[in-house]
Amino acid sequence: MPRGLRVFSRENYANPPLDSVPAFCDAWWGDGAAAATVHDEDGNVNNSVTRIGVLVSGGGSNMQAIMDRIDAGEIRGRIVLVVSDQPEAFALERARRAGIATAVYPYHAYPSRGVFTVAILDALRAAGVELVVLAGFMRMLTGDLEAAYAGRMMNIHPALLPSFGGPGMYGHHVHEAVLAYGAKVSGCTVHFVTEEVDGGPIIVQRTAPVREDDTPATLAARVLEQEHLAYPEAVRLYCDGRLRIEGRRVRILDEAPV
Repeated sequence: MPRGLRVFSRENYANPPLDSVPAFCDAWWGDGAAAATVHDEDGNVNNSVTRIGVLVSGGGSNMQAIMDRIDAGEIRGRIVLVVSDQPEAFALERARRAGIATAVYPYHAYPSRGVFTVAILDALRAAGVELVVLAGFMRMLTGDLEAAYAGRMMNIHPALLPSFGGPGMYGHHVHEAVLAYGAKVSGCTVHFVTEEVDGGPIIVQRTAPVREDDTPATLAARVLEQEHLAYPEAVRLYCDGRLRIEGRRVRILDEAPV
């Protein structure tokens, strides 16, 4: 067991100790060193990969798509911490099976959104996270996290931004709006996170057709297939150093700057 490792059982989920950061975890390296170090297959320290932290509230299928591409050697990164606000989120089980440290922060266990955000930020910093990936994280956070990870935090939205985005546009609400408007094409957008909801610079977009007999559920399933391609691609480009933000635009470089 690494130095500083604290293990909390599922029984702790009901009454997390508020005086500890993170509040409770399946595995947490208190000194941050173990979580911030990545090893290659031979056990040698490899600091050339990007350390990734994932924030997720649900099943984590987009996270799994990223994990699969990492395992295939297509992304020069490693997920070192998975954070959720939902103790029973299946994404946590995915992470545990892969040997990735997890931390759970029930939103209502904290006195304010600011305290909730700072607790998560402290965990990400302690784990040495360099890139934050929001993979269906259903809690609004304060600007502290956005400021700390400006240009280093991504989100995915199930529509072609700037259409069908903004406050209140998430999950089935998005697909209902697309169908109600009569759009012929939908898709997904990976973007950098800013203070404007769904308003950050766009990294990758993929399209999905809207069919005449679509329901919100069938359209969501078709869009999700594209999400599983778009998100790993955006993370791969970031980890390869091939993204450059220029105002509202994200330029994809042919190769990383020397």
